Amino acid sequence: MKNICLLNGSPKGKNGVSLHFLEKLNQSIDSKKYTTTFINAKGSRLEADFKIIENADVLVISFPLYIYCLPGMLMRYLEDYSQYVNSKEKSEKTTEVYAIVNCGFPNPEICNNALRVIKNFCQRTNLHWRFGIAVGMGGILAAGKNSFLINKLSSTVYRSIGKIKKDIEKPDEGRKEDYYVSPHISKGLVRFLINKSWSSKAKENGLTRKDLHGKPYYNYTCYNKLQQISKFHDALLTDYKKVG
Repeated sequence: MKNICLLNGSPKGKNGVSLHFLEKLNQSIDSKKYTTTFINAKGSRLEADFKIIENADVLVISFPLYIYCLPGMLMRYLEDYSQYVNSKEKSEKTTEVYAIVNCGFPNPEICNNALRVIKNFCQRTNLHWRFGIAVGMGGILAAGKNSFLINKLSSTVYRSIGKIKKDIEKPDEGRKEDYYVSPHISKGLVRFLINKSWSSKAKENGLTRKDLHGKPYYNYTCYNKLQQISKFHDALLTDYKKVG
């Protein structure tokens, strides 16, 4: 029986859509043929978890895009694992690696650099990179993961995740290309859902929708600009008097 390690690299832990993708994948895996283990990178650098990853036949890393790359927490986790595995004798075991990265942008190609980081990590730790799935509009999927409509519009995303399951069962010896997918959601619906999400967050924190458009630093910035202009004017005036 093969061992599959599902690594959740989201700083939100159990509340993120990254775990949702891993759970979807896990539901499709035959438990009679594979043993799956979930690991949450948040707050965990236990050697026991590193041993699970080291002994896994398959590693699937799911995480959100943070500032066009991996979350700092996950970067540190993978760096610690790299030091752990490279401090030991080189293993002959082959671990297949897949990645699922989601971003809030409609265009999933923006996740490309994050996938390159995972590929580099695999090279450094003697892991076998298979392919990655970049998902656009991850925030929409997170907000609507219990919505029938959103799940229906996101069928392309879930079919792409299913390709990981198929490749685990029947790996293709050739090089696999990464997949870039987004839900089939109109811009109008995206705008509506995002505004609804922001309004809900504002209400939770005792704010109104009007407060979301506030500019608390605007007046302070203008004041600083006026001060700079005033000083510049005074300096010019002083120089003019000296010349006169």
